[in-house]
Amino acid sequence: MAALAAPCCEATQAIAAAADEEEETYGDPPGVTVVVASVTAFRGTLLDASVDRTGLMQWPARVAVSEWLCAAAREARFEGKSLLELGCGAGGCGAVAAKLGLRVDCSDASEEAVALAARNLARNGASSESRAFVHAWGEPLDRAYDIVFAADVVYPNTTPEAASALFASARAATRSTFVLGFVLRGRGFDVARCLFRAAAAAGCSARPLRLEKALPCDPRLFEFEFSREANAAEAADDASSPVFACATAAFPGIWDDTADGGASSSLSSEADAFDWPTDASLFDDDAPAAPT
Repeated sequence: MAALAAPCCEATQAIAAAADEEEETYGDPPGVTVVVASVTAFRGTLLDASVDRTGLMQWPARVAVSEWLCAAAREARFEGKSLLELGCGAGGCGAVAAKLGLRVDCSDASEEAVALAARNLARNGASSESRAFVHAWGEPLDRAYDIVFAADVVYPNTTPEAASALFASARAATRSTFVLGFVLRGRGFDVARCLFRAAAAAGCSARPLRLEKALPCDPRLFEFEFSREANAAEAADDASSPVFACATAAFPGIWDDTADGGASSSLSSEADAFDWPTDASLFDDDAPAAPT
């Protein structure tokens, strides 16, 4: 059974215990079915109205990350590797990883979320080595991982400092792969700019990951590799930056101050012409780079 790394108060445990469970299935048929508990309303309907329910809900980018987990597991990409989810919230993605038999830990800054993630890890057969623990981005971690992932941890009001802290935690956890799924909301490209600037400063290269199936809310999925030393002065909107081509192909006009990049914006002809990785080639070592 998954361990809850930090003790939590009775009220926190009660919130986790009272959450509703639902079945979800991911991956190619017959797929992987998980049972995930989450809170279904933001505030005021469960125990203590002062508790922010945002991190206890299920958000759309989890679907893309969960599909990625299934596809990578099918390709045996996780054999012998340890995984960490940052900003796990309810732990829906961690539950999928646990169900796949992977070595996964879940972390979040919210004690309530960690308690709920621990429940979901245990419910889906996580090993005794798996744990859910409290971690705020930018703080030290007590172990290293092979792969780090996160889903829907950034929003229109995410600050550059928060994005930098996210990549700092990812870099501290692994010097290899960080997979991030998110949805464009509200102020267009603001979140994407913020993320790619933080990625550049953290010494990342980047490539888009795209699955064949259409997913609700059009979540975007990217794989970052910590390929260089961190350099806070590196600018993602510099054409020489390793993340520039990826960001430009994924979000045409991202570096144009006049572009609003609404969530429903379509890819340009350049991006459409790019041979985006699909489910079948998602994890090939020779997958194409973004256009320059």
